[in-house]
Amino acid sequence: MKHLRATYLKSAFPVTYIDVGLTLKTHCHLLARFLAIPYSSQATSRSSLAPTYVGPLVVMLHKLSLIKKFGSLLVFIYCLLLLEFSVPITFFKRSTLNDFVIHDISFVNYSLHYKYIMMPELSLCDGSRGHNPLVVATVLSTANRTDTRRAIRESWASSRESHSVKTGKILVFFMISAPASMHDLYMLQKEQKKHRDLIVTDLVESYENLVFKVYASIVFHQQYCPKAQFLMKVDDDVGVHLDRMVKLWKIDERANKSMYCQVWPRSRPKRDPSNKWFMSDDEWPDQYYPHYCNGPMYVMGKIAGQNILDQAQIFPPLAIEDVFYTGVVAESADVRRVNWGRSMLSNTKV
Repeated sequence: MKHLRATYLKSAFPVTYIDVGLTLKTHCHLLARFLAIPYSSQATSRSSLAPTYVGPLVVMLHKLSLIKKFGSLLVFIYCLLLLEFSVPITFFKRSTLNDFVIHDISFVNYSLHYKYIMMPELSLCDGSRGHNPLVVATVLSTANRTDTRRAIRESWASSRESHSVKTGKILVFFMISAPASMHDLYMLQKEQKKHRDLIVTDLVESYENLVFKVYASIVFHQQYCPKAQFLMKVDDDVGVHLDRMVKLWKIDERANKSMYCQVWPRSRPKRDPSNKWFMSDDEWPDQYYPHYCNGPMYVMGKIAGQNILDQAQIFPPLAIEDVFYTGVVAESADVRRVNWGRSMLSNTKV
């Protein structure tokens, strides 16, 4: 089995969950990267630490300024202590919720692991606003799109604009992969402290990894917000009139096993390598894709989501996540896809 270590930021954030502050181990790695100290989160003994740290440190101490010497020495010392005792020392109070849970993603010939390093206010998933949520919406975003998230909070996801949000019938969280820099991480921490609506994983942020990001969204619904009947996946350049959606949505007895979206029937793969949605014959040899949901927004029932996670394991992943999950996997899992027509959807640009 091929392990996709290239797509997993395996040492960027060795902790699973960040509450109000970073763990010492995370600081250790990020500061070590900043000061150019080789760091291995896998080192666990004195014998393995010696060649990893001491040699480069001695060379560096001759070259760096006094300030960097002092900083480097501090980093070196608490890295050594932390790795020697293998204890998650923290600067701030930690959450006790699944602090070190590692989640697995397994497809045919592909396997990787990821962690949630920030979580939103999970009490909302338990009905802290009066009743259990109907929908948990995960808005796919990136660390640097702070202004976009602010605009969403002030518009369609605002409790002032949506009765469904105000009452907790619909929860809106932002799904973000690993920040690329310590500054981005710091800004996310500030944002999380204020809004408590970020879900951050340590998966590398890229278009090719979108299929893993969506997987993590489905897992979040199944494991951390299971009282919500439905998961909505929505891109951060999409606006959703949530109250109108709830009003027009015809939820029947099969809804929990279904997906709701704009369905694309008999769509042809793009064979031009310069096209963003290029699909090679090796990846998908058929002339048409299965019927699938338009990617910017779709909703899936809880049972449908679990069936998709289970069935995805028998396929190699496709980079085009909507084709993969809502087409290939959904068809194999016998998940019904309900086409939301013009009464529900609008292509108006704002």
